[in-house]
Amino acid sequence: MKIHIHIDEITTTHIRGFRDHMMAAGHSAATINLRLHTLGTAFNEAKRQGLIDVNPANGVKVRQVKSEAQRKDSRRPFRLSEMLRIIDISRVEIMGAIVTSLNLGNRNGDVTMMRIGEVNWANAEVHYYNRKGKKDVNVPVLPG
Repeated sequence: MKIHIHIDEITTTHIRGFRDHMMAAGHSAATINLRLHTLGTAFNEAKRQGLIDVNPANGVKVRQVKSEAQRKDSRRPFRLSEMLRIIDISRVEIMGAIVTSLNLGNRNGDVTMMRIGEVNWANAEVHYYNRKGKKDVNVPVLPG
């Protein structure tokens, strides 16, 4: 059922209801945050144009759905058997990148951009630029 109301009648309560509906429908926090951000942008433009006095989306945040224990359980390091399966089914040309990622614990995209000059053989570490974190990183190479 759709309710038709004028833009200046939309309140923070409506936006919270939308958020709660999305959460109940099982949408991820990232999806809900994106939609809230989009709404906020649209309401900011409406405010700029003088259609509304206050942005009703301001301050509406997504509550965490998962507990700390659930978040910890959702990610874990690969087991040796899983790493060996990944290596076993990999194409030869990307096997080195996969093994390096598994060994150093960094992202495949960063590994594929690494150059041999970034390996410090004397200190047994790799120096590279972490694109996601936007910083230089030194990672020790684990002995084989």
